[in-house]
Amino acid sequence: DCPDLIVLDWDLPSGDATEVLAALQSASCPSAVIVIGKDEADQSLAISVGVRAFVIKGTSPEELLIVIRKLYDHEQVNFDPMTREANQL
Repeated sequence: DCPDLIVLDWDLPSGDATEVLAALQSASCPSAVIVIGKDEADQSLAISVGVRAFVIKGTSPEELLIVIRKLYDHEQVNFDPMTREANQL
């Protein structure tokens, strides 16, 4: 079975989350991916390789749930690291 949602830490011990994302995107069952990273540079790179949402490490559980709910409702979301608020694009 395919998961509906994957939460991926951008700072993997192997150091290359982009390889994981590429493998996920080529899978026969695409899943929504939320990446958790440390800064805006991570966000830009993650979005450029096709993740559905990005949140900054340290985000409150409530904010993460907002992002998950928006993805569940098929809304595109953006996490603004400056305001730490989940917003629609």
